[in-house]
Amino acid sequence: MAHKSLSFKKKQHFLHLIKDIPTDRILFCPIDVSKHFHVALLHYIRCQPLSDFFEFSASKIGFTSFIDKLEGAFTIQAPQLVLIGMEPTSVYYEGLLHNLRGRYATITTPKLQLCIIDPAAVKENRRQHSLRTQKT
Repeated sequence: MAHKSLSFKKKQHFLHLIKDIPTDRILFCPIDVSKHFHVALLHYIRCQPLSDFFEFSASKIGFTSFIDKLEGAFTIQAPQLVLIGMEPTSVYYEGLLHNLRGRYATITTPKLQLCIIDPAAVKENRRQHSLRTQKT
């Protein structure tokens, strides 16, 4: 049997996740993690944003404001799949990831996928016009 690359397996997993889901029912939430605050954006698969970038503090209050924004989008947009991705920035992403995993462990609608994004992919994506060109 031929050895499949990790990249190929990731693509297969993604295609399996989005199978039979209309593209307007897939919501993405990339999060730029930093020490004191995080920056997020909600957008569709074709990069149509639902709003501007929004910041939330790396605290319990900030997490609550992020959840309010995210769940507000759930109510209005009714997505079937939500992909939340973040770069593993030092140790700062761990609390956010842990709290998101704990909050949405049992949720089935919408289907939620938490993703760790490769730092090299983040660097490459910064070349796009929609993303900030410098990390803070």
